[in-house]
Amino acid sequence: MKALIKLREEKNLSRSDIATMINMRYSNYCILERKDLELPLDYLVTIATECNVPFYELIDNPNIKEIAKTIKII
Repeated sequence: MKALIKLREEKNLSRSDIATMINMRYSNYCILERKDLELPLDYLVTIATECNVPFYELIDNPNIKEIAKTIKII
């Protein structure tokens, strides 16, 4: 979640903006962000697409990030 928060701040997006992108209630998104939980891959791909960044940039775990770099999303 730290990488997503960093991206959100860099892109000047609100929590509400991110929640809307992934069709999630604002309150539920805030809980996930406060608890520092990872979002499912499909949400990360949606956010990455909307923000024009590679989805693996939103993954905090370095081992998983390296694996994710090899995945081709069409």
